[in-house]
Amino acid sequence: MKPTKLIDVVAGISTHDDNLTIYATKPWTCNSNTILAQEPAEGGRPAEAELCGAEYLIEVFIAKEFLEDWLAQEGRPISTQEQCERLIHYAIYDA
Repeated sequence: MKPTKLIDVVAGISTHDDNLTIYATKPWTCNSNTILAQEPAEGGRPAEAELCGAEYLIEVFIAKEFLEDWLAQEGRPISTQEQCERLIHYAIYDA
């Protein structure tokens, strides 16, 4: 899989397989190069994440649940940029 920007992954989060994990290059920003991949059974990073220097960020199903819950609580339109920034914060401090 070719790396994409984290903001693009967040924009299409509802279309991604719940069994995948989000790996992104640090420092994590909305423009971080990102890979969606299955976590290896033996642990660690998948080869495609290692090749682009991406680190574990969060599982897709957790990202979906977090964003759905947060958006429902906010009750206002929220930009993809703000969603991405909030997901990064959640992954670092709360997940």
